[in-house]
Amino acid sequence: MIFKSSFGEINYEIIGNGSPLLMIHGTPFSSKEWSEITDAVKHKHEIYTYDLLGYGLSEKVEDRLCNIRNKIRILWGENDNWILLEIGKRLHEILPDSTFRSIPESNHLMQIDKPNEIIKEIEEFFVA
Repeated sequence: MIFKSSFGEINYEIIGNGSPLLMIHGTPFSSKEWSEITDAVKHKHEIYTYDLLGYGLSEKVEDRLCNIRNKIRILWGENDNWILLEIGKRLHEILPDSTFRSIPESNHLMQIDKPNEIIKEIEEFFVA
């Protein structure tokens, strides 16, 4: 089933009977990752699963991003091994009025690795 939210279309499923149970997948997966478990407990629980935006059968983030018409600065950890730098560069190509900055010597959690650089980027963006 599809739920139309202001953020995009979200795929979800409700199966089983009994006490409610919400199961949310992690990234970069989908709600289908829960199928073995939902099959095993659906006779005791009404199970709600959904695909986060951009995953599974929910609306892809790129589809929604193409409609953004504001200035955007994309900050990305130079050594991000979770979501690779190339993904950030591709996002920059999709967004018409964006600038891209990779944060040196930082990983996926660049706000923890290099907080001063992030603050500097934010301040520069809003001055420009």
